[in-house]
This record gives sequence, structure tokens and C-alpha cells, in this order.
Amino acid sequence: MVNSMYCTSLFADSPVNDAYSDHLCVISNVINRIDNMRTPYLFTTLIVGNKKIYLVRSEFVHLNESLKSSEDKCDFMDDKSGREVSTSFFIRLNPAIRRGLNNGPAGKKTDRLYAIKNSDEIESWFSNKCDSIGIKVTNFEILQKGVAYCSKGQTSINEAYVKVHAYASKEAFMQLYCQGFGKRKGFGFGMPSFSGSKHYEIINSVLVAPFISI
Repeated sequence: MVNSMYCTSLFADSPVNDAYSDHLCVISNVINRIDNMRTPYLFTTLIVGNKKIYLVRSEFVHLNESLKSSEDKCDFMDDKSGREVSTSFFIRLNPAIRRGLNNGPAGKKTDRLYAIKNSDEIESWFSNKCDSIGIKVTNFEILQKGVAYCSKGQTSINEAYVKVHAYASKEAFMQLYCQGFGKRKGFGFGMPSFSGSKHYEIINSVLVAPFISI
């Protein structure tokens, strides 16, 4: 339910570009784990100056009570018209495509994920996935892209920080809000931060957290 979804923030000095370390940081400092099987939360990261900011969204009961939290109220939630609504959001993506390869003399087929690095291809990949869940992208702006290191398995992950404007039904946006987007959500990718939230503001194409001085 919407009313049970809350946000909190966490700051870290000397940010390290490591998706697995981000995951452990959030688990250790923000989330109260119910069990070892599933922890219902989403988080994303951004770097401002020499600080790394973790924005975390979860059901209220799973956030550590010692951390400040508030209801994440997005603009689209206020619409009661029943028509499609238009809104903007920020999202950190892990653009990748799965391809099958025939390996070895027996021709055994192996599926592998390959990073999408071209800006136009990232936009097309994202728009197609949004279209499949009923969201039409009208503007797509890549704020930053590059490689995020992941010490788990000693791999690297392609990432893109993106500002999006789109229209859809309120139900489609709510599904995106609650469930996130794509794979690697546990490593900080795929959490949309919608326009109207008190937890972010875009100034000159840079996402900042205006509620705390940095």
C-alpha cells in the first residue's frame, strides 16, 4: 500500500564506486531484515562532492527506527481524474541485454548479459521496457554514464543516471514506484525517484538532496 512506503537517507564519506559495497552499506545501516530470504526495499545512490547519498525506500516497519524517515509523496499520487498522468522521475539504470552463445565443441548454449553503452541504444532499451508495462517515455536525458565496479564476483556493471519524463496510468506508475525497474535492484539500480518527492531535486541536471546541507 502507498501509505506504508517510506524513504530515508544515508550519507557516506569518501565514496567508493562499488555496487556490492553499496548493497552491504544499506543492509547494515538502514534495513531491519525480517529473514534471510527477502528484504522488501529499493535504494539508489548519487554522489555530490565528496559525499555519497543513499536514498532508500521501504515499507516503514523495515527501516531502522533510529533513522529519519518520511512518507514519499510523489506528484502523480495526487491525481484522482482516472486519466493518464504525466510526471518526471530520476532513475539509475543497469542497461544490459541477454544473448545466447554456443560455446565448446558440443555447441552448448550459454546465456550472458552484455552491457549497453551507446546512449541511443540505452534510450531505446529503456523505452521498450517501459512500453511493455504501459509507460510512454516522452523525454529521456542521460545525466551521467560509465562503469560501476562490483566486488561481488569481481565484475563491473554498466550504469546510467537518467532523468525521464513520461505519461501513463496512475496504476502503471505505482507499479514502477513499488517494484522498481529491471535487474540488480538489490545493488542500487532501478529505483525511480518521482517528481514531488521531498527527497530529491534536480538543479542544473544534478540530483541533490535539498533537505540536508551537504
